[in-house]
Amino acid sequence: MFAAPMHRAIDIHNVSRIEYTELSTEADMNLYEIYFINLWKPPLNIDDKAKDNLTIFLPALTWEEFIPKNWEKWKRELNSEDMYGHHKSRNKKAQKPDEQLEDIWE
Repeated sequence: MFAAPMHRAIDIHNVSRIEYTELSTEADMNLYEIYFINLWKPPLNIDDKAKDNLTIFLPALTWEEFIPKNWEKWKRELNSEDMYGHHKSRNKKAQKPDEQLEDIWE
């Protein structure tokens, strides 16, 4: 499920678009990261998420779409039956041990 500490592996087929913005400093980036985590409340970002809601709003950013030149090629390669089996196996390993036992007995 997680490729590296705190980095979740995302299936390319679940990605519809990638957008990015550029900020002047790393401090600005860190501020906006925590701001967006608390504004949008994404389920996987829990470390900097507050239980209450924001009472301030930062200026809107301009977002650009990022389209890798090999995007469609990667999707075709990952759509093969071999890759389906790979992802199914990887997801099975990410299950909790008790869930794996349930699957064995089904």
